[in-house]
Amino acid sequence: MITDSNDVDGDETHLSSPHSFVSSIRFIGFWAAVMLPFLYVPLLVNGLDTAGQQQTFFLLLLLNVVALVFGHRHRERD
Repeated sequence: MITDSNDVDGDETHLSSPHSFVSSIRFIGFWAAVMLPFLYVPLLVNGLDTAGQQQTFFLLLLLNVVALVFGHRHRERD
């Protein structure tokens, strides 16, 4: 029997499918949530003395929360 290389268990999968898109967003969100806190360290070590440093810190914190929301179901069985 000849099978299509994109055929998995009888269902065709396409990169443009909604499931693949959601899975990609979850993947990116998860790893962003893991990696963003490492960017806090230089800011906290040097202090949050200026308004720019404070804004950067809060922006990173907000991005981390957004990444957590989008990535919290990464690798969870549907």
